[in-house]
Amino acid sequence: MGKGMKSNKLLLLSIAIFCFFIGTKIANSQNLVGNGGFEQFIKFDDYDFGHKLLENNPTTWHNPTKARPEIYYDEKTAKSGAIFAGMHMIGISGYREYITTPLRCRLLPGEQYVLSFYVKLSENSEFAISSFGALLTEEPVKTEYTSRIKDTPQVFVDNTSFFDDKRAWQLVRDTFTAIGNESYLTIGNFLPDEKSVTKKVVLMAQQGKAYYYIDDIYLSPIGEKDPCRVLIDSSVCESVVVSELNIVPDPSFECFVECPSNINTEELSQLKYWKQTASGTPDYFNSCSIIMSAPENIMGSEKPKTGQGYVGLYMFDQGNYREYITAQFSQPLKKKQWYVVTVYVALSDNSSLATDAFEFLVTEKNPELELNDLKQWEKADGVDTAEARKILKEILKRDGNVIDKVTPQIINSPGNYATERTWQKICGVYLANGGEKFITMGNFNSDKETGLRKVGTGNNPYAYYYIDDFTFEPLTASNMSECGAGIAVDDIPNPSDNTPSFYQDLTIPQLLSGKPFTFEGFYFEFDKYDIIDSNYAFLDSLVEMMFDDERLNLKVIGHTDYVGSDRYNLKLSKNRALAVVNYLKSQGIEKERITYEYFGANKPIASNLIPEGRQKNRRVEFVLKRQ
Repeated sequence: MGKGMKSNKLLLLSIAIFCFFIGTKIANSQNLVGNGGFEQFIKFDDYDFGHKLLENNPTTWHNPTKARPEIYYDEKTAKSGAIFAGMHMIGISGYREYITTPLRCRLLPGEQYVLSFYVKLSENSEFAISSFGALLTEEPVKTEYTSRIKDTPQVFVDNTSFFDDKRAWQLVRDTFTAIGNESYLTIGNFLPDEKSVTKKVVLMAQQGKAYYYIDDIYLSPIGEKDPCRVLIDSSVCESVVVSELNIVPDPSFECFVECPSNINTEELSQLKYWKQTASGTPDYFNSCSIIMSAPENIMGSEKPKTGQGYVGLYMFDQGNYREYITAQFSQPLKKKQWYVVTVYVALSDNSSLATDAFEFLVTEKNPELELNDLKQWEKADGVDTAEARKILKEILKRDGNVIDKVTPQIINSPGNYATERTWQKICGVYLANGGEKFITMGNFNSDKETGLRKVGTGNNPYAYYYIDDFTFEPLTASNMSECGAGIAVDDIPNPSDNTPSFYQDLTIPQLLSGKPFTFEGFYFEFDKYDIIDSNYAFLDSLVEMMFDDERLNLKVIGHTDYVGSDRYNLKLSKNRALAVVNYLKSQGIEKERITYEYFGANKPIASNLIPEGRQKNRRVEFVLKRQ
């Protein structure tokens, strides 16, 4: 989800800090500042004369006050990469500028951390200052003023020689002990004018100010405890059981490699057992995180159904943008065994659309369609990964998602719109071919084909869902009722036993034999009971026959394919039969001469496992008798 670009200089920065701290052990060299080099702001065409105001993006660096810090694009000036920030440490009449960011994860109580960043005084500054401060807070800092933030920073670096270099970057660094749960970092000058020690660096009188550039901000734990990994316990995460028969690993998304720190812009790498399929970038949420937390996060608020984590997917966004998740079963599927898939979904607060397009693809091989193309691009000499992704996204907008061309075998009941902003059950059944190893969830329809429903008054034209408690298990009597059409393999009816004859092939005596018949080419569209225009000619032939012989009576029998619950399909088959009955009555046939029945999906005439077979099963049949 989202767009971004990471600095390719973080490794050099970690090496520099390690060399500076000889003898100091920094665990894993993990930077707890997600965008320490500011490179995620790299939109070249947005810079006016090389700079622009700092964007108020809650997922990365933003402005906590009404002041106006800026970011700059200049490869020659930046400490690393191409982007850096700039802000007034002292301005006219107590004016201050600050920059703030959420950390990758919450700090651990009693643990020591080291914070470092580089600063350079701007050419047009009148003063240099001797100190910088950094404030770490549990909640985000926000004020409605342009004056200083009146909090005491945990990090205060005082340099008696002043930070006065206008040519070279100077290192600011200090260590501190966390109280615990610190989640946001704010950098600036927290001293009032009268206590800020300054040095005049320009002889001629100018507008008094001390303006600094800042780059390569790095926060790291000292010692072995990385706060983004310390909560991981594989034995605990794998012991979370949603269903004893489930063959999907980590059904409640508890087994993470590291705490999620931000929206996913590349690949879903935090989870141990779940991966993304195609170029869409699903997100991971966990209570250990800050902006990707559970229940509160950037897409809304939702408590996990089970455990501490869940996944987020764009089930619909304009331009055929989709997101998918894939897992490998703990064992291959058994041939001719029915299985039931169950997942809980919750519509995010930010979404103004809901959908019924929850679908599942079961495959023998991992369906990494678009990612394979991307990996080939990444291996090519001279191809920039970020540029390759940009090109791929443009292709998707133009041509639609490659994975959309795949036909899922399991789909949610049409019309079962997941409009609830709390957990709602989605389920379906599948008859295995044998040997299938992977399951992929998402929306495999184009924008035009996706069923949508407007919810609320918001203006976000997408349907983004939280996903939790994902199970795939053999179908049993206990889980059959809610998910409908699955039945035991030994009891599968032979479609040929119910196959009716076609009207076009029958003589008058055969039509009056009391056996069901239908018309070749007579069917209903998926999840609809409206009569297709081409079918009226068939019905008119029956009307003509009944007008010619008033002793004839007609029974109309409605059917559906197996998609949907038993209750839903019975109602749909009834509506199809009634649609035909009402048309015949509208043409003058007395209601006493017409009866109807309906059987839902219980009498298929073709395989429900292929689209062509399901179409044949969406039908009505007729029984014609003479009194």
